[in-house]
Amino acid sequence: MLPWIGSQGAASGLPPVNVAAVGGAAAGEIDVTVTSPKEPVGWTLDAVVAQAIHDRDAGVLPTHFVPEIEGLAPTVDGDTIVTLTGCATGEDYVVAAWTRWLRPDGTKAYGASLTTPIVAAT
Repeated sequence: MLPWIGSQGAASGLPPVNVAAVGGAAAGEIDVTVTSPKEPVGWTLDAVVAQAIHDRDAGVLPTHFVPEIEGLAPTVDGDTIVTLTGCATGEDYVVAAWTRWLRPDGTKAYGASLTTPIVAAT
């Protein structure tokens, strides 16, 4: 599922610079670190968003999908950690994360997602 796309991007939003995921502190958690780029002049980084899907053969329906979580008050030109909960312990997942921006005119723009594999915490 590594080619999975969480966000194709829209309205010229800048994508994350990097996405990394590790097992969280509690069972079934994944901590996603999203590195955001420097914002364009007049833009505001509104949120970083992370989501996980059970890693499996792409031809098989997913057995577990973790709803997206928004990391509000994100760090611009740095790291924001988003904790995904409710993952099946010890199972493989693919995490996608992307950025959400406010443009100078108040409209939202979305960066394309980056993905990374992870095994949920045990």
